[in-house]
Amino acid sequence: MAYVPKEVCQTFTELCIEVNPSQQSSYSSPATFTGNRLCHDATKYVLCFVPPIEGITFNSSEWRVLNGSTVDLTVGWTMGIEVEYNISELTPKTGFVFDWNWQLQSKTLSLRPESVITKYTCTEAVNSTLQVVIWNDVTIFTQTVNITVEPDLTLVAALGLTYVPGATPLNVTLNVLPLTDNTEGRPPNYLYPFI
Repeated sequence: MAYVPKEVCQTFTELCIEVNPSQQSSYSSPATFTGNRLCHDATKYVLCFVPPIEGITFNSSEWRVLNGSTVDLTVGWTMGIEVEYNISELTPKTGFVFDWNWQLQSKTLSLRPESVITKYTCTEAVNSTLQVVIWNDVTIFTQTVNITVEPDLTLVAALGLTYVPGATPLNVTLNVLPLTDNTEGRPPNYLYPFI
């Protein structure tokens, strides 16, 4: 079962990502996207990635996705408490497990599995809403679950998905939202920052 290790983070005063135009990408408010550059005023923000970083050139201000490379790309800023994962393929396709960092409130996955198993492990008490949004080009399905998680408790959520070969890949957004925040009905590619 595929596993994504914990994020590696570094603070920046400027954040720009140059994306291979041939690759499908997703981005969300309040970032701006011009041409093939995704930029954000990263003052006091943190850029995070998931190792390994094969195919990515890293310097003080930007990520570069090299031509012809297939990579997992993670972008996070702590002030907006927002993270996106774009994953084109999973091996094996029967499942996917990752550790959840409760300081980063949302993850977006682009998947082709028959089923997804998501494991959440928190380091502090959390009382919030877990919102699961599954969508493709045609349908949007949203499931919201209220959860209370105590320290060191692992919550395992299994999502049963059916993938038809040749169909549009499913996109899965997992948001942990404050109980007072109602984002139901918002398009899944707009993950608003939490204040």
